[in-house]
Amino acid sequence: MRLHRLTATAFGPFADTVSVDLDEVGADGIFLIRGATGAGKTSLLDAICFALFADLPGARTKKGLHSDHAERGTVPSVELELTAAGRRLRVERSPEFRRPKARGTGEVSVPAKAQLWELRDGDWQALSTRHDEIAEVVDDVLGMGLAQFSKVVLLPQGDFATFLRATPEERRALLERLFDVAGFVGIEEWFAKARKDSAADVEETRRELRTVLTLVSEQLAGSPVSVVDSGDDEDGPGGTDLVELEPALVPAALNEVIAGLEGAAAESLTALDEARGRAEVAGAALSAGRQCAATQARGRGAAVTLAELDEAAEAHDEVVTRVDAATRAAPVAGELSALTRAAAALESARAVLASTSAGTAPLGCADATASSLAELDSRMVESGALLADAARAGGTLERLATQVSRHDAQVTRDSERARAVVAALDDLTTRRSEVESRLATAAAAEQSLTRARQDVEALRRQQTLRAENARDESTLATHRSRHHELISAEQDARDTYLDLREARLDGMAAELAAGLADDEPCPVCGAADHPTPATAERRVAAEDVATAEAAWHTAQTASRELGAVITALEATVAQRSAEVIHHDDLEATLGVREAALDVLETEAAGRPALSDALATLDDEGKALTDEAAALRESIAGATAARTEVTAEIEQVRAAVALALEEHAHLCPCASGQGAGPELPADMGDLTVLADVRRRHDAAALALEAHLDALRAVEQRTEDHAAAVAAVEAAVSEAGFADADELSAALLPPATLAQLRSAVADRDRARAVATATLAEDDVLAAMQLPEPDLDALETAASEATGAVTSATSTDALVRASLTSVRRMATTVTTLCDRLSSSGARADAMRELADTLAGLGPNNALRMRLSAFVLAARLEKVAELANERLASMGGGRYQLRHSDGLAARGARSGLGLDVLDLWTGQTRATSSLSGGESFMASLALALGLADAVREEAGGFDLQTLFIDEGFGTLDDESLEQVLDVLDGLREGGRAVGVVSHVAELRTRITNQVVVTKTEHGSSVRTIAAGSTAEPAA
Repeated sequence: MRLHRLTATAFGPFADTVSVDLDEVGADGIFLIRGATGAGKTSLLDAICFALFADLPGARTKKGLHSDHAERGTVPSVELELTAAGRRLRVERSPEFRRPKARGTGEVSVPAKAQLWELRDGDWQALSTRHDEIAEVVDDVLGMGLAQFSKVVLLPQGDFATFLRATPEERRALLERLFDVAGFVGIEEWFAKARKDSAADVEETRRELRTVLTLVSEQLAGSPVSVVDSGDDEDGPGGTDLVELEPALVPAALNEVIAGLEGAAAESLTALDEARGRAEVAGAALSAGRQCAATQARGRGAAVTLAELDEAAEAHDEVVTRVDAATRAAPVAGELSALTRAAAALESARAVLASTSAGTAPLGCADATASSLAELDSRMVESGALLADAARAGGTLERLATQVSRHDAQVTRDSERARAVVAALDDLTTRRSEVESRLATAAAAEQSLTRARQDVEALRRQQTLRAENARDESTLATHRSRHHELISAEQDARDTYLDLREARLDGMAAELAAGLADDEPCPVCGAADHPTPATAERRVAAEDVATAEAAWHTAQTASRELGAVITALEATVAQRSAEVIHHDDLEATLGVREAALDVLETEAAGRPALSDALATLDDEGKALTDEAAALRESIAGATAARTEVTAEIEQVRAAVALALEEHAHLCPCASGQGAGPELPADMGDLTVLADVRRRHDAAALALEAHLDALRAVEQRTEDHAAAVAAVEAAVSEAGFADADELSAALLPPATLAQLRSAVADRDRARAVATATLAEDDVLAAMQLPEPDLDALETAASEATGAVTSATSTDALVRASLTSVRRMATTVTTLCDRLSSSGARADAMRELADTLAGLGPNNALRMRLSAFVLAARLEKVAELANERLASMGGGRYQLRHSDGLAARGARSGLGLDVLDLWTGQTRATSSLSGGESFMASLALALGLADAVREEAGGFDLQTLFIDEGFGTLDDESLEQVLDVLDGLREGGRAVGVVSHVAELRTRITNQVVVTKTEHGSSVRTIAAGSTAEPAA
């Protein structure tokens, strides 16, 4: 890995853009990064880490990377160009930051961005803008993460001795990232997994075996017979729980259990057959006893029934007589019911007549006949017609009064609306004046709009020119750099071509000499004798010269074409620069002009709407004026209509009064009331008319009801006489003395039916009892003693229970035998599997422990991967000692140690220090500050050399050493610098970060970081020349 160029903008302490050409400053293989404390030396290394990993090493955080010295709107960014794994890459990242809102106040968060390019065939091609894809590419080409990068490529300040003093496990984690031991780690993991899997397999087999044996024990515990030896020898299979037995003893124990179950099954089957025979005998005896007892009970019941019937004979005869009388009276029940209904109807009609007599008292017709009442009703109808006419006249009067109210309401409503219209006309005049004023303002804005737009467009054109020039100047810088490379390549191709052509010309004689033959003339001199043919140390074919010449022309064409592009782009930039006008603050001026333009456009855009509003106000004024005239006409018309309706009301009142007067003289309901009443003064009050009509309607209804009641009494009297005659004839025909006797004989239908059923039931019971006593089996049973059913049932029940118990015992024994036989096969298989899997698990455990640095077979407690890495660490120590021999007077050497670590920790990757002056081996922690720095530096450089030499490792062409030189004395510093000078071999570039003054004279290529109150700046010193600070 080699870094080429670093560029940072608004990053950390750098307010502007700073750029470091690492190829230029690192051309001598070593360069110094110096500056005051806090200037930002470490921030340059942070920028490298952020560009590669989007994060910072150590405790520093990637939050807040935007420079506090930069403008809030400036986009922070870091760009790094590097070569790794044979690929030339350029990565640019911008961290998350906050900037002011474009409109309004406050800030908005801008997310982090990233982009990756790769140089292919001379052109930068974009690869990705996704953070995850970029991280994947960086990880592929570097082969390490931020934590490892910060320990191997960047030796951070205060952390020189971290790797030197690390524990073996910490060293292993780092070395695994730098050296490819994945295959050995995979072997460790495979055996660890195999150990775990084999142990799990053994445990699973044991669990399955315990489960099956538990089921066997449960099955035997539920068996009704004992099948195990209950003797005193508890060590035998029969006296020990199967689950607790050793797996090797289990099959034999199970065979004994099965033999015991087979004997118990034979015994249970014999017992079952005997119980079934005894149950059949007891069941037959119980059935015969129950049959005899039932027959005896039938005979005794029949005898009891006949005795009871004989005792109730007298009562039975009375019931028969009562049923006969009720049967003769039943056909006459209808006539009796009709007589009762006729009498009730007559009494009801007489009561209604009495109640209606009170309502006709004012008419003086209490004793009148039906014909007199009919005549009086006819006169009431005629008077009612007069009152109906009066009611219709009253309805007309109400309608006319409503019209008067409606006309009055219209006059009031139109008067109020007329006043509102006058007020609206006044308000409309005021609003029209305001709209005319705003319309004049909009017209003035429209006239100024064209000039304002031209000013804004001109300022925007200046902004665009500046942006395009900045973009093209950046492109020019890239093209110029590429052009220098093409010119160099063209010169190299030209030199190659001229060299080959010269060699070709120099070798022409040798080429001709190669074609000479004895006694053949020379094509140059014609001689047949060739004593000393020309020879050439280097032969060049014509095709090689032609190829070199074509390559030169191709490089020349590429250089010229890019030069033409640069010339054209420079002309374009110059042309734009001529158009650029100086502005002290272009952005601010443009913002003010755009705001003013927005105001003018807003005002001018409102002119059509204002014109429409003015026209609308004029239309509203005309409509209000027309409405006022219409309202005046409406008020006059409503007043005239009210006068006409008032006159018609007076005419209607006179007609109503006349109708009431005629009713008072003619109608019977008004007798003795005098002349008709006067209408009230208020033409809307018709109470008198309503009262007269209500009294008339009530008298008419009372008269009609009394007449109907009188007619009903006359009809009901006739119906009652007819019913009495019908009852007298029916009583004589049925054979009863009178109606009362017949009524007493009547029974309800349900009662009569019940009595008839009782008579029939008694007759049937006598017949059944007589027949039962005459049966042969009853006669025979009655001669036998009564059987003891309780004893018979007890015997049968005991026999049945014995069969059930024997059946259950036989089924349980046979089920246990079947289940144990089936499980015995499984147990045998599991025991065999447990034997083989146990042996494999023991072997795997021993191998896995040994490879993991555990167990008695690995005395050093070294993992397999650590054992491999130990060889790498020995190589690292060997290479580090080459550097360390030149530092510290050659006193110390680093030695790899595989000694056992304390408290059972992993071993094999230890480091000790051999003091060659004393011959003693010391711990790395015993070194002084300066000694520790030299040892750590030598170790880091040796680690880099080992990584480069390791097949499949990663080549580290750029290293940074951050501080630590201040701990060295003058002599040690001189020795360390000599070692760093030696790092130039192999093309490696080492950046030393320090503010030690002595280093400034020893290291001529420098990156100088200067801090000010406005932010830090960077300048480079290379090849004796000082570049201007990057800004």
